[in-house]
Amino acid sequence: MRIGFVSPTGLPVRVLSYLWKLIGTARNVPGLLAFPLFAITASAHLGGRLMPGIVTYAVAVVLMVITYLQMLVFQDIRDTLLEPGSAVRVPPVGTKVSVLEKIGVGALSLGLSLSVVVAYDPNLLAANGVVLVWLGLVLAGYFAPDLLRRMPTLCVVGHMIGAPAAGFLLSALEWGPTRQGMPDGLWSVLVMFFAHACTLDIGDRIAGQSKARRAAGARFTPEGLHAPIGMMVAAAVAAYSSLIAYGHYLGLGTRFAEMGILVGIPFVCGLVGIKVYPNQVMETAIRSWSRTWMVLCYVLAAVVPLIWGR
Repeated sequence: MRIGFVSPTGLPVRVLSYLWKLIGTARNVPGLLAFPLFAITASAHLGGRLMPGIVTYAVAVVLMVITYLQMLVFQDIRDTLLEPGSAVRVPPVGTKVSVLEKIGVGALSLGLSLSVVVAYDPNLLAANGVVLVWLGLVLAGYFAPDLLRRMPTLCVVGHMIGAPAAGFLLSALEWGPTRQGMPDGLWSVLVMFFAHACTLDIGDRIAGQSKARRAAGARFTPEGLHAPIGMMVAAAVAAYSSLIAYGHYLGLGTRFAEMGILVGIPFVCGLVGIKVYPNQVMETAIRSWSRTWMVLCYVLAAVVPLIWGR
């Protein structure tokens, strides 16, 4: 395992290439925008307040990107140090970034996120601490890396706890400065973040396994899909239930139940299709379906209260 620094020539280019490969190209951009915008808007809806200014939304997007990169970098560092033989979820192939440089990127990202939070509102450092605690647990493999390797379900849950942690911080950008405390019903938004993050992660794993199998020239077998599809269905039910609960706090539970089904039809059809007629095409497409459903749910939850109100 290579620990020392590589040649400093072109370091900024190599680091930027490394971060871009971790992000997973442009397919994650809609989610990285929808997540923070919905966190802010949902907090305002639940608190019965007007939408905040553009600065709040801009800060939320910046913190979202930083937090997402922190998760991937810390996970990569952990995999490299604790599990040198393992492959990260999105392998940064060809980036030529050493472990010490990755640690430097992680430390820089921590300083950057703290600086943004302090500049916006120093009272939100406690909310940022929730994210830092989670990042520490990710770096330590939840102090049970062997257990996580043996139980993929726990691995998914452990990593995706970061979604509600980040959502809590981002929503605090709206309710924190009001000094009125966390609005009632915010738990439903945090559960929604967690459930959708689980569907995305499972979809990525299914698509990644399909890609690796094709690269190795292995034959497709549907047996390995039963467990991840079952987990994805459970996460989808949790996401839909939390959407209805969120609508209930706004007096729009029935409206959200109806429209949630409408926007979820393509995703549900995809789940049924991959269960009834599993194949490599369906394996790859499930990632796009889960991502599209997530963005539609966030847009729905943000826009419906503006149209119908209480």
